[in-house]
Amino acid sequence: MAAVNREQIIRLVAEKVGPSVTLEAKLEKGTWRVTLTKEGKSSLLELKRSFIEDYLEKGEYQQEMAFEMRINKALKGLQ
Repeated sequence: MAAVNREQIIRLVAEKVGPSVTLEAKLEKGTWRVTLTKEGKSSLLELKRSFIEDYLEKGEYQQEMAFEMRINKALKGLQ
């Protein structure tokens, strides 16, 4: 599978968090760092590149649940 790019990461996370959250993503040392911002509050979501590639390639239930748990944790940081 080809490497996941910034736009793909943003699209993936945006599908889960909705349009009211602003996203910015950057890859640093094999980890995607996605900043979620809403109403002046920010939270950081960190996802290993290998995890995202496996998630997109296989899309298994366990990976889906792990992805959603990480996003929910980041969203709680916005409250």
